[in-house]
Amino acid sequence: MNTPFYKNQKFQLLSVALCLLLFGCGKAADSNVAAQSASPIYAGPNIGNNDNNSIIADPSPTPIPSPTPAPSSIPSHTYVVSPAVLQALLKSGFGTFPQQSSCANSDLKLLWPLAGNESVDWALWSYFDQNPTSGTADYAGSTGNYSRSSDGSTGIDLALASFRKMDAGTPVYAASAGTVIFIQDGGFDRSYGQPQSTCDANNNYMILQHPNGFTTVYANLRKDSMAAFNVGDHVTMGQQIGYVGSSGCSSHPHLHFEVRNCQGKPIDPLLYGMFHSTILTLQSAPVYVAPFKLMDYSIQQGEATYGNIVDPSANIGVISKNKTMGISFSLAGILPGSTFRIQVIRSNGTTATDWTRTFTQMQTFVLGSIDAAVDNHPGFWIVMFYVNGVAVRSQLVQVIN
Repeated sequence: MNTPFYKNQKFQLLSVALCLLLFGCGKAADSNVAAQSASPIYAGPNIGNNDNNSIIADPSPTPIPSPTPAPSSIPSHTYVVSPAVLQALLKSGFGTFPQQSSCANSDLKLLWPLAGNESVDWALWSYFDQNPTSGTADYAGSTGNYSRSSDGSTGIDLALASFRKMDAGTPVYAASAGTVIFIQDGGFDRSYGQPQSTCDANNNYMILQHPNGFTTVYANLRKDSMAAFNVGDHVTMGQQIGYVGSSGCSSHPHLHFEVRNCQGKPIDPLLYGMFHSTILTLQSAPVYVAPFKLMDYSIQQGEATYGNIVDPSANIGVISKNKTMGISFSLAGILPGSTFRIQVIRSNGTTATDWTRTFTQMQTFVLGSIDAAVDNHPGFWIVMFYVNGVAVRSQLVQVIN
């Protein structure tokens, strides 16, 4: 039992890590109860010194069965399709490498596959893991708890705030011109996490082959969002190819993006400077230190649940007195010393709830919630959200008899 963050506020950390890698939910850390009741935070990869009030993601992906084993030097369990299977696809007519393909990193220029702003429209979940053994290292050289990578990640994972944002539609764009060499679509796309034996086949993804011989993979897409494409189609740089979803062994909407060399081995495009400047409405790669933002929030009647957090319905505008108000949130780009505050103000101007979390280490993406008591004060209440002491969002909620 840890010291409560806020003396009179119920708050608890649960040992649940968002399973945003392609195939596998992470091994949870031990539970850390910060106060009296269940209001969870679900955290992305943690960075900095160990923090008893945080959760360290430890993904343990499992393989897609492969008819031909991948080379022993390449950990095939981290791939959507193993290098051997990819090579077999190419040889069987799904596409062929150009006869004069250079297989050079410098010959593939990429755009960021999602539009919009980091920490607003999407959040970094994990960079490519440079450490081939246990432990993590990202392209900037940060290692261990300071790394913005998940152990074993072979690509870049970009998360949406919630399933509500997924439903609104977040397009995925071709990072470079190429030919469609593989499509798998039709899989269930609202996964909260499924048993490993059932979810692998549900991953909706596309593989593009590029002129230099490399391929890019776009995975965990929304069901039927690639229906307009067939194997053999040519796509242009920046062309929409699908929508972000939560298919496969995923527990949250996100895009898993991979770049693979001519041998089918995943490589880190950020390490080799393969992303380029803004073209059309798309972005170049984001800055390494993302801005700290409140991405989204949810206000519901009743105690907050995991479902309220990841798949919220429309925010309520009315609540009965003497009920509980569940307030959920998603944050991105957290730095040590960052503060996030929720204040609930009654119709008479007094404060009903005032909760603050001060983070002691960097975290790329966090989901959480608090439960606020609504007492016998009818009228319009205000829910305020503050980031580093600055009010960034507010909402009126009418309390009725």
